[in-house]
Amino acid sequence: MRQGLVRLILLVIVLLVIFGVYRLLTVEPIEAGVFFDPASKPLVFLNPGATTDDAAATLAAFAGTQRTGAAGFFAPVSLNSDGQLTFVSDGEGASQAVNLPALLEAFPDVRFVVELTEPSLQSLAALLQAVDSQNARDRVLAVVDDQQLVDTLRGQAPDLATAMTAAETDSFLLTSRLRLTPFYRPVAPALLLPADQFSQPIATAAHSSGVSVFVVSPGDSAAVQRLIDQGADGVVAQ
Repeated sequence: MRQGLVRLILLVIVLLVIFGVYRLLTVEPIEAGVFFDPASKPLVFLNPGATTDDAAATLAAFAGTQRTGAAGFFAPVSLNSDGQLTFVSDGEGASQAVNLPALLEAFPDVRFVVELTEPSLQSLAALLQAVDSQNARDRVLAVVDDQQLVDTLRGQAPDLATAMTAAETDSFLLTSRLRLTPFYRPVAPALLLPADQFSQPIATAAHSSGVSVFVVSPGDSAAVQRLIDQGADGVVAQ
């Protein structure tokens, strides 16, 4: 009985070793894509709706934000009654709200972190339509916190950068804490974290898998610089 148990334990250990070696040999860093051009780092994305008042959702507000030195924009969007994705503003200028295709057209050289605030098949289709209408897949990072929908998006548009979902982020963070990053198979090229969950070891672990880390933080310059010094590839300032 005891010999049988010992053999079983040894068999399990051997299988785990074989699996571990297999993972180490087959896991490769994910391809970053054009959006994450290392020559452009670090990236600071600003949300005009968080920095202006009643005109926050207008093109003029975005232009004004760009003049402050933003490398790109954070644009939370939702589907309107016309089936278009519209920038969600914290201000009161809903009557002047600007849609995503207009934003992409008005700023052809600017990168966008686009968050679907109410993910659905309709909003996913509208996102692809808006991005493709401006040939902008290489300058948009899509944030879709719905596993089924983001899997659909990755299948239909593999060249469009996506961020990890909340569940994928939790999985990565757990792997990092357990120091199992060498066995981690990356699922997306970007990780968005609140500032209180970010650290230099997290950045190092992500970079070893080819994942870029963007930290959501208040927009004061001191906080932004501190995060960049700790290894953040970019900051989404709100």
